[in-house]
Amino acid sequence: MAVAAAESLEELREVESYAAPELVERLRSAEGLGGKRWDAYLVLMASLNADAPEDARQLVDIEYNTRGLRRLVAVAVEPTEDDLRRVLRPFISLPTPVSGGLSDALADLEQQLVVNGVDEVEAHRVVVAFQEKGHLGDV
Repeated sequence: MAVAAAESLEELREVESYAAPELVERLRSAEGLGGKRWDAYLVLMASLNADAPEDARQLVDIEYNTRGLRRLVAVAVEPTEDDLRRVLRPFISLPTPVSGGLSDALADLEQQLVVNGVDEVEAHRVVVAFQEKGHLGDV
């Protein structure tokens, strides 16, 4: 993975035109990658928004260009840790699962229905009906 940044979408396209071939060349010369080189990403970030109608086409053209590597484009990126984490989320490892596993989703749903004002008996009836029928059309 490589990351490149620019201010505008126009500048980002220019940066991409240099960064993509450079990354492809580095991957080509790297030993032992084999088929894994197709898992490479070029992350492109622009600080300005791209909300003009012609910008949408340019964004699609960049992201769907898979020649040599994949591209991920983000616009309106603020220079903050939270924004960078948002953009790079696909590459960040998932947290370790909680010990004991996850809670029962249907029990949680029933509890949330009650918290949000549904009668306890009615909440239980609806959740059981969903478990038995897979839908709530007859409830």
